Amino acid sequence: MLKPLEPYLGRAAILNSAQTRTVSHPSGTNMMLQMRNNPTGNATGFCGLLGRQLAPKGQLGEVRLLAGTIPMDVGVPESLSVRFDKPDANNSLLRQLWLAAKDGAGTEKDRVLHRRDGRKVATHYNEQLENLLLRLKDLEMPDAPQLKLSRSLWSSSEVASSVWAAIIRDALFVAENRLAPAIHVRAPFSMEFDCHQEHYNAQLVGWNLLAAALRYLFQELETRRSPAGNVLAEEVVVLLSSDVGRFPVLNKYNGTDHLPEVPLLLYGAGIHAGKYGQTNRRVIAVPVDRESGRPSSMPTAFVPDLNDLGTTLLHHFDVDPAAVAFSGRPLSFLVKG
Repeated sequence: MLKPLEPYLGRAAILNSAQTRTVSHPSGTNMMLQMRNNPTGNATGFCGLLGRQLAPKGQLGEVRLLAGTIPMDVGVPESLSVRFDKPDANNSLLRQLWLAAKDGAGTEKDRVLHRRDGRKVATHYNEQLENLLLRLKDLEMPDAPQLKLSRSLWSSSEVASSVWAAIIRDALFVAENRLAPAIHVRAPFSMEFDCHQEHYNAQLVGWNLLAAALRYLFQELETRRSPAGNVLAEEVVVLLSSDVGRFPVLNKYNGTDHLPEVPLLLYGAGIHAGKYGQTNRRVIAVPVDRESGRPSSMPTAFVPDLNDLGTTLLHHFDVDPAAVAFSGRPLSFLVKG
């Protein structure tokens, strides 16, 4: 999977394994509720917590680009959830909001946003949405790109790649124009990764699509510039992760069940490139040194977990981890400075 990404790995760190501590469903949301003292009472996830710490008052803290069937709306005004419905993924909510802004649509009086053609776009109107519309009306939003798949693996590959393309288009649009400090992407067709049956066939499809999406994302991050004139790769951090990993032994359906450890990839601004951590023959993480990230038998060595990763990234963005109840061990080998 990493071969198509080789030109961009000079900005990437790979951590072979981190503990997730839970395999419950939906584990990402449950983990946040169970392990964090969430000051708002809303399950916003890590991106939401980070974004709300970084966003100016009245601005979006997070844009959530979601595909799939699991409900993930968080019900807080600082988060905008954008769903991607196939086959017309290019017409995402964010693009509809952009078209509405170009039309001059939306009034606080009726609390509902319509385009001039009468199409309903959003069911609420708040300060964050109003400020977003003011920004959008002066911007230009491109169509979704055509992703280059290494092979066509199934009859729906074209539809699947179009959904990924629209998600990456929206993510780049938000980052390039600084519409929100955090972007949460839920992979479309994620059941290809949650492969309790026919592991190899499912993973081949999922990784082929993901590799094409990441290749385009990294390519654009290294060429596009922010309003400050910086290359986006020097301002943006990308974290590729999952809520659970895969058990290293096939089950009776030739699939793999959940394992509470996952590999991670970080890319971008201030990331200390390299490969860190190690797993044993059973694909279970071994303890590492906090400073080097290399396997260690010292008493101070430990297996990193998501609490450590969250604490590390919060420090990296100059956010006090204690403000959002993170208390992990900073992984200094992952970030510079």
